[in-house]
Amino acid sequence: MLSVAGCINVDDGALGHIARISSLESLDLDSCNLITDQGVAALATLSRLNKLMARWCYNLSDTACSTFSVLPLSEHELEGCEKIGDDGIHAIANSRTFRDLGLPDFANVTDAGIDSLATGNIPLEIISFLYLRRVTGACVIKLVKSKNLRKMLLRGMPGISVDVMAELECARA
Repeated sequence: MLSVAGCINVDDGALGHIARISSLESLDLDSCNLITDQGVAALATLSRLNKLMARWCYNLSDTACSTFSVLPLSEHELEGCEKIGDDGIHAIANSRTFRDLGLPDFANVTDAGIDSLATGNIPLEIISFLYLRRVTGACVIKLVKSKNLRKMLLRGMPGISVDVMAELECARA
């Protein structure tokens, strides 16, 4: 486990050095605001990396998600990465290792991105949707029906209503 969370001088060059730690299984990059998609691409060689925390990394975009999708990640947090949208979710959707995925407060994520999770190969067990204002209840229902979720967190979702909750209850029964 390596945590450089909050280290304000960690940049793409530092990620190049971190990428040489072949035994690395867990990496915390929270609030490392100098890292970019290019730096994250260097991490693609980490064949043992199963947990990545990259919350509040403002320069990461959909392109970084393409790198995340080739890593053997089972757990991943991207809160506050405001540039990530549907294209990033599409990239993650075909990962065969993601089991726990947090999608908090992504203004650019819509039903199209969530639908790709429902139809993709991703073996989700735990998912957190926080303040996804452009995602409808119907799309959440489709995801629940298509995956064997053990846990789901829905917070600040205007598309979730009593009717959607009833439908979710029926889908899980």
